[in-house]
Amino acid sequence: MNFNALKKYCYEIFIYNIMITSVVCLFLGFNNWFFIYPTIGFIFSLFFYKYFKNEEYYMYYNLGITKFNLFKAAYFFNSILILPFILLFLIF
Repeated sequence: MNFNALKKYCYEIFIYNIMITSVVCLFLGFNNWFFIYPTIGFIFSLFFYKYFKNEEYYMYYNLGITKFNLFKAAYFFNSILILPFILLFLIF
């Protein structure tokens, strides 16, 4: 499996996720950030990636990476990034 391609996809999903989560938190409050990021933000970031960069899925398919594997890798990457912040939020 091509890890550079997975890293590129995860990074782009991460950028969409941060933007969407920030906009939603402007309306709902930043104390909800830790719960919006891995749920609503991730789902909408996948939707926006499909809407704006749908042609890139063919590149990943040609590299032998299915959409399901991309989704799993992106969710794992985003979960690893947010896990320390959630733990800090629960402790304090």
